[in-house]
Amino acid sequence: MDADVSGPGAPIQLPRTERERDHASVHTRILPCGFAWQNAAMRSVLGIGAALVIMSAVTFALSSLPWFALGIDAVLQPGRFDTVPAYDLYAVAAGIVGAAMGALVCARVARSRNAVIALAAMAFLGGAANAIAQSNKKEPGRREPGVAFTQAIQIRKEPAWFAWLMPCAGAAVVVLAGLPALKTTARA
Repeated sequence: MDADVSGPGAPIQLPRTERERDHASVHTRILPCGFAWQNAAMRSVLGIGAALVIMSAVTFALSSLPWFALGIDAVLQPGRFDTVPAYDLYAVAAGIVGAAMGALVCARVARSRNAVIALAAMAFLGGAANAIAQSNKKEPGRREPGVAFTQAIQIRKEPAWFAWLMPCAGAAVVVLAGLPALKTTARA
């Protein structure tokens, strides 16, 4: 007589009948590696984690592009560590694109309103922590020629308006892009 084995360590049994497959498709998603993705909380954690990675990577890549494509002297004001206004506006747009992409990933993977709202809260808190850190930085002083990209990034102090705009804009964009995406995800 077979014992009923269930619980976290139990092997996953794939559905055998059409009815079992229909029921399982609502509650379980089998990933290509054979892992059953059954738990909504796990989906939320993975969705938020993936979204944070995507958001950070896209924002960093887009923000760094002008530094490498145009050079430090085109991004920073002459003899100073302050960025030119055009770069500041570009960096805001890069942050918005990163937040929107992160929100879409979160909505697609987590399929949860709460996960999107949690991502927005994390984006705000992370941005606010950066704004506080930026406000505690000392003024960088005069920039000498030949400063490397990494050194310029470490020394430079973001303008206060920029440092506080980013967490607010990031959280707003996550909500505005993520919540409507849930409706299209539910239909898919």
